[in-house]
Parts: sequence; structure tokens; C-alpha cells
Amino acid sequence: MVTLTCEQARRFLLLRHGLLGRRMYKGKEGVLAVFEKLRAVQYDPVNICGRSPEISLLARVEGYKPQYLYDLLYRDRVLVDHYDKCMCIFPIEDFRYFRRIREGMSIFGRRRAGVEEVFPQVLELAHRLPHICSKDIGLDEKIPWPWGATSVGRAAAERLYFEGQLVVHHKEGVVRHYTLPEKVGVEGEIHAADPNGTDRDFFRWLVRRRLYAIGMMEDRPGDGFLGVSGLTAAVRRQAFRDLLEAGEIFPAELEGRTWYVDVRDRETLAAACDPGLKPTDRCALLAPLDSLLWDRKTIHTIFGFDYKWEIYTPEEKRVYGAYVLPVLWRDRLVGRIEPIADRKAGILTVRRFWPEPGFKITKAFEKALERELDRLAGLNGVALCKPVF
Repeated sequence: MVTLTCEQARRFLLLRHGLLGRRMYKGKEGVLAVFEKLRAVQYDPVNICGRSPEISLLARVEGYKPQYLYDLLYRDRVLVDHYDKCMCIFPIEDFRYFRRIREGMSIFGRRRAGVEEVFPQVLELAHRLPHICSKDIGLDEKIPWPWGATSVGRAAAERLYFEGQLVVHHKEGVVRHYTLPEKVGVEGEIHAADPNGTDRDFFRWLVRRRLYAIGMMEDRPGDGFLGVSGLTAAVRRQAFRDLLEAGEIFPAELEGRTWYVDVRDRETLAAACDPGLKPTDRCALLAPLDSLLWDRKTIHTIFGFDYKWEIYTPEEKRVYGAYVLPVLWRDRLVGRIEPIADRKAGILTVRRFWPEPGFKITKAFEKALERELDRLAGLNGVALCKPVF
């Protein structure tokens, strides 16, 4: 068993996520490389200073532009947006592995009276038109839906999308325009056989996927396993045993506890443990749903950093703010910041920066943070209003 210090574990996770040292990813090819490495980037439509996947990619990819992600999703069709850990974007070749999740949605997910009855009408419209959105469908009678009241037509299209009968043709802002898989040439991936023959195979595959996305995990329940229906403690433990016996993961001791690392990351772990590794003066702003932050307990143990996305916390109970980004400096999470993009005024402002206790703000840090804020402003198509720390 490998024994790690917290410093070594921090550096391993940051190397694993492309967040330590000079940015190794560049341009559109770099965006695709991030997905090949992480397998999934979580999506959320909230846009205070850029949407979560855009901020995640900006932190890792030099010269990132939102158009790169859009093209990879809706023109090149090498990525797809669908359920993984909640809503995510991931390589389309992984889509077949989620057949069980799609089938579960068709049986249990979001069932509401009146929705399934209009499926034929929605599908007929999708056959007839190049793409459809809720305005095209009509059927405006309101029904309750998980995120609030919506029209029967919109709910039906969303259900068909979750089940894989429709795919996203393109988006206008957050509005999905749907089409049939065969109209955009992805029917092979959509209708492919499930590579996992049994539930045990599926959970083994999914546990390894989550572990690989995060970097290292313990065999315990946690945020890293959100969205996995049926993953009981017994099923999870069996999956870890199967992965160990197959030699696909290996154990590491940290803080007197056993963690697991994917064998594909042995070289990265060795590089992180090299005493000659010196972190550069790199600063990054992390998205609230960044893959590095998927398991909050892991981040607390390894980085000593407590983070909660407070957007769904009542305002009077918030400790920081609704949309606050963790700030990475060298190999530590040193604070959190609340940037606001005012697109009408054309500026990005910083409402507040909260340094972690004991962190000393230096000129080098200020310059690096300002550079990152300037990149964030560019992502939003606005200018940076220079902050004062």
C-alpha cells in the first residue's frame, strides 16, 4: 500500500485535474482532451459569471472559448449532454454505458399524468421538423414538474430526451431544441447494446468512473456517488472489491485511512510524490460543480477546505454568497470569490474575496488572481472592473 501525505495527495489531485503548473490543454483540442481525461464535466444552467462547465474548462484550457464546447456538442457530435452525475457533458462513446439509467427514467423517472399520452404527438412533430422546442410543441397545459410547473409539451419532450428517444439538436441559451438521434447521426451510440451485462458489472464500471473522475476516493457514501440509484453500501463495497481483485484500482493510505486510486494514474501519482516537484504561481477559479470538488469530504480532508454551493441556501442562512468560486493558488485552495458579470454594463465586478484563515495576500497572488479574473471577464464578453483586495 502506498502511504501519502496531504501535500502529496493535493498535488496528485491537481495534476490529475490539469490544475497544477502550466496549463497543459490548449484550444478546442484541449477541451476534448479534458473530457477524455475526466470523462464528465457537470452542467448547470445558472449563469452569474459563466456557466459551471465553462468555468471548469476555463480553469484548465488555455485560450478557451465557449464556441469550442458548443461545436464539440452540436456540430462535431463527439460530446453529449445527458445524465451521469446529475446533468453532465461527456464523450458520446460513453452513452451506451448509461442505458440502465435511461431505462430507469422510462420506468420511474418524472412520471406525471398526461405526459406519456402525448409522446406520439411529440415524436411525430420531431419526425416532421428539423428540430423542435417547447414553443413548437404547444400543449401548454401546466403540470407540476421536479423543477417547477411547466407545460405538458415541454415535460413530454424532456422525458423523451432523458429516455434517449430524443437528443439535443442545439441550444439557444438554456432552451433545448430536440431532434431524433438518426437526424444527427448518433443513433448508433444511442441504440447500442449495454456493455454491462449485469447490474454488478454496471456498478463496478460506474464506481471506477467516479473514482477516476475525482482522482481518489474512499469506500464510503458521499457526494461523489450522487445520482447513482441502487448503490447500497453492500453494492458499493462489492464494486470496490471487484475492482481491487481485477487490479483496476490500488489502495493508498492517507490520514490513517484507506483510499483508492485508478491504476491508470500510477505515473501521475509518482510525479506528485517527486520531491523535486515545485508548484508554479498558477491561480485558477473553480466552478461550483467542478469535478475536483465533487466529493466535499475528500476536499476537506486533503485541502482543509470546506465548500458548499449556497445558491439553493436561503439568503439569510448563507455564510458567503449565492455563487462563490473557490480560488486555487499554487497547490492550495486559499479562499473564495464572488464575481458578478453585468452584461448590460459590460463589466465584471468582484463583490467580495474571502481569504482562508492564515493566508497572506502577496503581490504575486494579486497579479495572478487579476489575470484569472480578466480571463473570466473575457469568457463573459465583458471588461474587468479591477478589484481591490
